[in-house]
Amino acid sequence: GRDSVEYLRRNIMPFDVPNLETLGFPPDQDPEPLLSPRHRRIQRREQVQMIPHEDERQSMQLPDGLSDGIVNRTVHLALQTKVDYAWADSVPRHIFFEYILNYACANEARTNWRPLFAVAVQRIIAAAGVDVDPTRVEDIVALISKEIWSALSPDPTKPIHFVAGQTPLIFDPMSVVAYGYASCTGMSIALVFALRAAGIPARLVGTPAWNGNPDLGNHNWVEAWTSSDEEATGQWRILEGGGDSLEKDPCERWFCNSGRFDGKTRVYATRLDRSLPMAYPLAWDKKNLDVPGEDRTSWYTEMCNKC
Repeated sequence: GRDSVEYLRRNIMPFDVPNLETLGFPPDQDPEPLLSPRHRRIQRREQVQMIPHEDERQSMQLPDGLSDGIVNRTVHLALQTKVDYAWADSVPRHIFFEYILNYACANEARTNWRPLFAVAVQRIIAAAGVDVDPTRVEDIVALISKEIWSALSPDPTKPIHFVAGQTPLIFDPMSVVAYGYASCTGMSIALVFALRAAGIPARLVGTPAWNGNPDLGNHNWVEAWTSSDEEATGQWRILEGGGDSLEKDPCERWFCNSGRFDGKTRVYATRLDRSLPMAYPLAWDKKNLDVPGEDRTSWYTEMCNKC
């Protein structure tokens, strides 16, 4: 668990630094002090040792009205997926840290979404029973993508649904649940977190401007990581909210065509690794370059140009 806390602390996004203690990290210096890499490692080790284990937290008598932030609950529930779901236990460590343990996608509000989402996906999977093959992550992803919107809705007869033009007003997961709707960014972030709560690596992907023209709009969707062999050499696959499937032909997706991918459309995936030089461009916050990103343009252009 301490390695997990250290990873999150080391890769915290710069705009979250003022809220270190609120998030549940111990109060300390800036995450990038002017120290050598060796001394930074020593310092981080000392910082992580200050954080009690989850069971110790449960027995602590905190002052009335105070809690301990989201970090320890995040770590505990992320690690629990390795116990609850066989597929999560086989995910490589670096993929697990960045795409399951990670409590963030972009610059959405940092909220305690994981306990709520964990219970929801547990119920979805349990209710499916023998109707879903637990050895096929693709089936689990399709199940969650279909059912999570009713499972999270305060009124199951009114599933969470798409409403255009909501970002950044409604795009963090708790706002999506509370209001019962979101546009593509909020719906995608909610689906990313639902998959992570089930121990399935997932990330936010999108373009800040179709054909390089902001007047044509932006779009966000999801990539989920699945492994195809015992060596766990996996691949990222496309997914959208509302009962989608990883096995859907990319050319059947409304945005995957030569008209959208004319050589000018850029596509990026969100990351957490702060050592990366690239930022994920936020269409709703253009000057914010603090979300790490990965350029996926070539992959999408090559694939969608054939459609």
